[in-house]
Amino acid sequence: MNFFNPCDFHIDPLITTVSTIVSGKTAKFDVSGVLTRNSITTYKTILQIGFADSSKNLIAEPYVQTLTESVSITQQYFISAKNVPIPGNLPDPYIMRVVVRDPTNDPNNPLNIFGFAYYRQNK
Repeated sequence: MNFFNPCDFHIDPLITTVSTIVSGKTAKFDVSGVLTRNSITTYKTILQIGFADSSKNLIAEPYVQTLTESVSITQQYFISAKNVPIPGNLPDPYIMRVVVRDPTNDPNNPLNIFGFAYYRQNK
């Protein structure tokens, strides 16, 4: 499935494909893109995949994968997450959010988001 949408605000879009989503199983996510504002830093930047209900409330802890290769601005990158756990309690509808980001030390802005995509599913 590759029906992910770009973000509504000024963050680089991610191209995201995912194997079949089955509640309570795992899925493979492939994420790619070109960053225009930030670089991916080895062992700092993370891929985060979260599932939420229609009110955008998380329904499980997000999957987090620390990235192991640096990528400079304007270079294309590819990330594969092979065993992402799918919550067993997926509501109808549900939202998947895929984010590439760095953590910050700022409590008012704890995330520096580089790339974003989302998908809204009606069962």
